Amino acid sequence: MSQHLYGEVSDPTAMYKLIEDLLNTYQRKLEEEDAVASGELRDAADYSRGNGMGGDSFVLDWQGTTLMLSLYLPEHWYYVEEGRSPNNGQSGKPWADPVGDIMRWMELKHIAPRVRRAAKRRTMTRPPADPKCQAAKAIVHKIFTRGFYTSGKTDVGPKGKHPLQHAIEEVDLVERMKNVLTDQFNRAVHVALTEELGVRSQNSK
Repeated sequence: MSQHLYGEVSDPTAMYKLIEDLLNTYQRKLEEEDAVASGELRDAADYSRGNGMGGDSFVLDWQGTTLMLSLYLPEHWYYVEEGRSPNNGQSGKPWADPVGDIMRWMELKHIAPRVRRAAKRRTMTRPPADPKCQAAKAIVHKIFTRGFYTSGKTDVGPKGKHPLQHAIEEVDLVERMKNVLTDQFNRAVHVALTEELGVRSQNSK
């Protein structure tokens, strides 16, 4: 009896619809918060990647009496959600190619830095630096020294944009999951009682 009540959802349609609503809302929140760079994070939250059954985007599984919903997202989802503290690149998750990543982001966003004209009398002794590379280095320096998705005049402490938290609140995830599970629980009890009463009625004849 306990396995049937806690370990199964006889009709998962409502639960999968809830997860689809959550992921679609998360994608929209990323767009609204201007937190889409390469699109990797947004694409990872695409419900259709799992064909409605999880797959690459999420997994729904029971762990004992707890129903766990896990989203498969790139690791930088955390920095988008919570922000990143200034660390001069010396702590936290290693960033293998920060300048290259920022340059690719600039290309995707069609960002072209403005180039200042050199003084007419200045003698150039070496080839001019790539403006895109110089701009990327400046952005990386700001991220390392002032943080990422921070706010305020001094950019002290991570703030984050919280698109996932806002999506969870908007779809009312916790209450809707409770309602779905309660409905499934009641159905299971109803079936169990009906079967038990049927056995008793037969034995009384």
